Amino acid sequence: LSGGGYSSGLMSFLKIGDRAAAAIKSGGTTRRAAKMVCLDLEHPEIEGFVNWKVE
Repeated sequence: LSGGGYSSGLMSFLKIGDRAAAAIKSGGTTRRAAKMVCLDLEHPEIEGFVNWKVE
């Protein structure tokens, strides 16, 4: 970043989205919201992303 800071990374944002999807229920039932996340194979955090998806 231009001010010398740094990003918290992809995984912190993915975890927020996962929590949001878990909180959103379809019509009050136990079915979770659907979501799909795609990541380029060249992304520096690809290994963490793949391992997170396996968990």
